[in-house]
Amino acid sequence: MSSPHVLIIGAGVGGPALAIAAAQHGIRCTIFELRSSPGTKGGSIMLQPNARRVLDKVIGIPDEMVGKEGFEFDSIDFWWEDGMKIGSVDMSDGGYRSVRIKREIVQRILLQKCAEAKDLVEIRYGMKLEKIKEDKGGVTAYFENGTEVRGNILIGADGIHSKVREHVLGDLAPTPTYSGMVGLGSALPRSLIPLPSPMTYPSFIYTPSGMIMVVPNDPLAQEIGFAAQRSEDQERTRQGWEEYKTSGGLARAIKNDYKDVTTQPVRAMMDNMIEDKVSLWAPYEIPDLETWHTDRVCLMGDAAHAIPPSGGQGAGQALEDAGFMSRLLAAKLSTPSSTNKDNDNDAKSSSTTVNDIDYAALFAHFEKIRKARFESVRTLTKNSGDMRRAKSSFLSTMFRKYSMKVWFTLQGGYYKNDAVLGYDVAAADITY
Repeated sequence: MSSPHVLIIGAGVGGPALAIAAAQHGIRCTIFELRSSPGTKGGSIMLQPNARRVLDKVIGIPDEMVGKEGFEFDSIDFWWEDGMKIGSVDMSDGGYRSVRIKREIVQRILLQKCAEAKDLVEIRYGMKLEKIKEDKGGVTAYFENGTEVRGNILIGADGIHSKVREHVLGDLAPTPTYSGMVGLGSALPRSLIPLPSPMTYPSFIYTPSGMIMVVPNDPLAQEIGFAAQRSEDQERTRQGWEEYKTSGGLARAIKNDYKDVTTQPVRAMMDNMIEDKVSLWAPYEIPDLETWHTDRVCLMGDAAHAIPPSGGQGAGQALEDAGFMSRLLAAKLSTPSSTNKDNDNDAKSSSTTVNDIDYAALFAHFEKIRKARFESVRTLTKNSGDMRRAKSSFLSTMFRKYSMKVWFTLQGGYYKNDAVLGYDVAAADITY
């Protein structure tokens, strides 16, 4: 088979991950990124066992490469701010642990792997997509700087505000809507945060004002990251959100929310927070899409199924998408020069040309499998987000406190979501 060429729009997490995995099967990918250089912002993210498994088994990034760069843990304890332990959630599966890691480190690892596959992976920055045209022979991406690039297929990994989604859905493409919640992330030296016994890291601490997540950011737990959310009806522009963050407005609003909480470690986090040194995220949502693909173009990650960060699965779902798409492409496009075949021998070269492949059928199977998976993860995320919101009255606060305690008690004090953590992209069905 002649060498295939995959165009990928977006160099966040999913796009580079797909290119790295595809390169193992001799598939050439060019990634186009709107930004002028690699991103170095974004705070910290959580990679749970399902994400680390696909990185290790499918994408080709050894698990230890990720683990050594962040804070690894096996469970999260849930506490009420008065010291009552609510229960614990298992965060490990099949030898894979969860890790809290800075987004810029994940980006660096992915870009390093792309550079190692430079014969098959190219990243071009400062490329703003203008339009896409498809025909029977392939797809052409047109950029605002006048560049035109031809490929066999195009993958839209360009996030919640996806330009590729506009091509796939046309007038039916939804405009992302603000969720009404805004989140703050910050970090302090461990020495500034007194953690009362028997609390340990990581912990989710519930208060009448909402929930605060407390998780170290580094392997030795010397920098303690924490995050909180609040309801805000006012939507801002991109510049407006940036000003809200850098002016200290968001930090002051969060501090005011928690002004009546006197117990540690919440009090120390609020008192020591540097107001203009925080990260902000304002989740946007899109409704279920009528379709994720056309004949030659397919969406993945947030472009297809944006998910709020409250379940810690945003990056994980993008990585699962990348891993599964790479397996589907390898089974059809793998070239004889491939140095790495899929573990279950999915990839087989043939005399078929790259244009003989029914890409629409391949994309339809991708959408079918990944939509079903996303539904189960979205349920987890919604439940987690609801639990973080502040309650409006004393009675509703007490109901939450003791209903959570009773629920965990009925689970034996310890809960694990096997369906989410145990998912293995390498075992997902690629036949259609």
